[in-house]
Amino acid sequence: MVTTLRIDFFEEFPTDENLQKAALVDFKSTVFLAARSMQEFREAQRRLKRVNPSLEAAYWPLLPRSYWISPFSSTPELKHLIEELRETGGLEVLIDLELPFLSPKLFLVNLPRFFQNKRLIGEILAESGRLGVRICTAEYALPLGAEELLKWAGVSYSLQRFPHTRLIMFYTSMMPPMLRGMLEDTIIRNSRRWGKRFGVGLGTIARGILGTEPILTPGELERDLRFLERVGVGRAVIFRLGGLDEEYSKILRRYAMGQGGEG
Repeated sequence: MVTTLRIDFFEEFPTDENLQKAALVDFKSTVFLAARSMQEFREAQRRLKRVNPSLEAAYWPLLPRSYWISPFSSTPELKHLIEELRETGGLEVLIDLELPFLSPKLFLVNLPRFFQNKRLIGEILAESGRLGVRICTAEYALPLGAEELLKWAGVSYSLQRFPHTRLIMFYTSMMPPMLRGMLEDTIIRNSRRWGKRFGVGLGTIARGILGTEPILTPGELERDLRFLERVGVGRAVIFRLGGLDEEYSKILRRYAMGQGGEG
C-alpha cells in the first residue's frame, strides 16, 4: 500500500496561458503535452521548461486528421506515428486510445482497415520494448466484466502482450455515482494486478476538446485522490494542467508529499 501518489498532468491545449499554471506545481511531476508533431511538442516542451524547469515533459501525439488513436484512425497517420516514435529518444509517450466521436464519419471511412490499424497500434505499443520508449495508454474505464469490449474495439491492449502502462480515465465529474462505484472495483483489481504499470486519470478540472466536460470541485478531487491513496494506486494524472489554481494545487501537493490523509 503506497502512501505517496505520483501526481502528473495532461495538457490538451499547451498554450502559454495553460502552461503558465506549471508555476503552481512544486513537486516532482510530468506533464503530457498534446501536439500534432514532434516539432510542435518540442516547442511546447521548451515553453513548459521556461515556466518550471523541474517538470518533465511527455509527448501526447494527436493525429492531424483522426485526433485520437483507434482502429478507425487514418492508416497513413498511424504508420507515420510509428516512424516518429523511433526518433523520440526515450521520452514517455501517451497513446490516447479513444473512438472517433469527434468525427463519426471515420467509423465508416476507416472500417475496411480496422484489423490492419489494430495491428499497427500493437506495433506502436511494441516500440516500448524495442526502442526504450516508455508508452502509456489512456483508456476508457468500464466495469468489471466489460473490459474485453475495449480490447475487441481496439482501444485497450493486453499488458501481458505489450510492455506499456495503462492509465484508466476515471473522470468522475462525467459519470453518475452508481457507475463511479462500479469503476472503483475495476481500479482496485487493475492496481493489485499491475502495480506500477497502472495509473488513473482524474478530472476534469478544465474542459477538453468536447467543450462540455463538467468540472470537479476541489472537494470532489480530494475524494478521488483519497480513494486512490486508500487502495494503493501509485499514479494519478490530472486532466488538465490549465485548470490548476491555488486551491487545487494545495490539495495535490499534500497527496504528492504523502500527507493526503492528514489534510
